[in-house]
Amino acid sequence: KYESLAAWLKAHCAVLAVTPAMAERHARNGKLAGFLGQSFWDSMLVASEPGRTLLSDDLALRGLFRRMAERPSVCSPLLLLAEATEGKLASDRYGDCIANLVAAGYRHVSTDVRVLQAAARAEQWRPQGRLLRVLDTLKGPETEPRSAAIVAAQFFRLVWFDVVIPQQREALWMAVLDALCTGRSTAGVLPLFKSLLPGLFALLPFADAAAARTIAAWERLRLR
Repeated sequence: KYESLAAWLKAHCAVLAVTPAMAERHARNGKLAGFLGQSFWDSMLVASEPGRTLLSDDLALRGLFRRMAERPSVCSPLLLLAEATEGKLASDRYGDCIANLVAAGYRHVSTDVRVLQAAARAEQWRPQGRLLRVLDTLKGPETEPRSAAIVAAQFFRLVWFDVVIPQQREALWMAVLDALCTGRSTAGVLPLFKSLLPGLFALLPFADAAAARTIAAWERLRLR
């Protein structure tokens, strides 16, 4: 894997040197080179030039760069989202990449139905492992309730088409409801979630009825 990554970088990326002018402009912060390491410091210097920015998943490094260059930086999830939005990255590939980042412990990552689908596929459509890690991103209070409800409702619809076994489908739906109602008021988010389903299950009366039965069963189990 390392060899293939190195080959891709050589083929697609330009290697830029730190010029004397760059080093001179930031000489007052030169002590950071010893603290960060020369390679990190050189990357920050090169990225601080006009028309460039820093790509890093190190939040502390990005904070230092913002103070030094007075401009924002970007991280892998934002870059992947931009590539997917512009059609340069396939939807399923985007979902796999973000699911991998969440499974690796990335926090504050935006999740949508593509990411849930990728995680569910990786777990053979069972509510376990990677899928549960991704579902954690829907929990409150960090995630905005309406945004979480929309993603949860879209995944409900996706599960109907992709999962044939009713018991397996119900287990997945239950896991989604558990995540959606964790860390926030169930009385507030559940009605919002229910209101989204009729539009998503239009012309699918059997799916709508199955979802309603699962929600009712979840309420009987969790809201005693």
